[in-house]
Amino acid sequence: SQVEFERTHITNFKACSGGALYMVQSKLNITSTSITNGISMEDGGGMFASKSSSIVQTETRFTGCKSLRGSGGAVSVSDSMFHADRFQAEKSEAYHGGCVFSNKGRVYLNSANFSACKAQYSYGGGILSLRGSLLRANQLRVYESAASQYGGGVFCSDSACTFINSELTANTAMSGGAALCA
Repeated sequence: SQVEFERTHITNFKACSGGALYMVQSKLNITSTSITNGISMEDGGGMFASKSSSIVQTETRFTGCKSLRGSGGAVSVSDSMFHADRFQAEKSEAYHGGCVFSNKGRVYLNSANFSACKAQYSYGGGILSLRGSLLRANQLRVYESAASQYGGGVFCSDSACTFINSELTANTAMSGGAALCA
């Protein structure tokens, strides 16, 4: 399937997985859209993408999205591509990967701001990248985010993570790596 959103507001939602958007083997283009105040019981408080999905976002904002028992408060990517330009996420929470979670994914962030995101019981307050994922961030700012264990800003394990002109500020981790744990 191919889906497009432009100048759209998605708010006050609840689902088992992929709170607002659940994408499997799909292409999604989102422009100037806000996704706010939603809950997913499992992965992807705001959005879940898997099985070779391709997600492209421009000027998109996630606020107050939560994954109660899963990964990725705002976005969870599994074996898919996620490209975001001028992407903002704030006050997002998940079991792990408070804002963005990537499992075998390809995540490209350009001019992204993540604030006050939390990994409630695990790793990666802002971003959790693992299992062969590729994370490439240009002008990424992760601030005032927290992890209950490691990687308050970013947790990168078995992944290729590149940061250019980026800032990891005022993040906390209870066990180690307040800015970054790899």
